Amino acid sequence: MFDRTLMERLEAMDRGEAPSGPVLSEGLLFDSILANVRRILNDRAACCSTRPDYGMPDLNDILGQGADSVIALARAVRLQIETFEPRLKSVQVTFRPDPDAIAALPFQVTGVVVLPDGDSRVAFQSVLTADKMIEVHG
Repeated sequence: MFDRTLMERLEAMDRGEAPSGPVLSEGLLFDSILANVRRILNDRAACCSTRPDYGMPDLNDILGQGADSVIALARAVRLQIETFEPRLKSVQVTFRPDPDAIAALPFQVTGVVVLPDGDSRVAFQSVLTADKMIEVHG
C-alpha cells in the first residue's frame, strides 16, 4: 500500500521529488485518502470513458426517489468509495440528519485502513449541499 495515489506520486516526480515507496507517513496516507474520496464523490458518472462506472450517478435521479433518496445516496457513496479507494476497507455510510441544515444531506463515512503495524479506523463527514456537490471533511 502507498501513502499517495499513483497520480499524486507521478505529480511529485514531475516536481522533482524523489519517488516514495510504501507508506511513509500515516498523516500523508489519510490526507491522500480524503483527497481521493473528494475527487471520487464530486466526479459524475461517465466522466471517464475507460471506466463508465467511475463517478457518482446523476444526483437529480437519486434525489428524485423520494423517501428512498437517502438510502440510494448512501449506497452510491459506499459503492464509489469501495470501488475506487482500495486503501479503505469495511466502508460504512450512515445518514446523520442535521436539524439546523435541512437543505443538506450529511453522512458519516467510516472505514478501516490496513497498515503494516495494524488496522486504523477512520471517519469523516460528507455533506450533499444544495448545489449538489459533496463536501468531505476529515
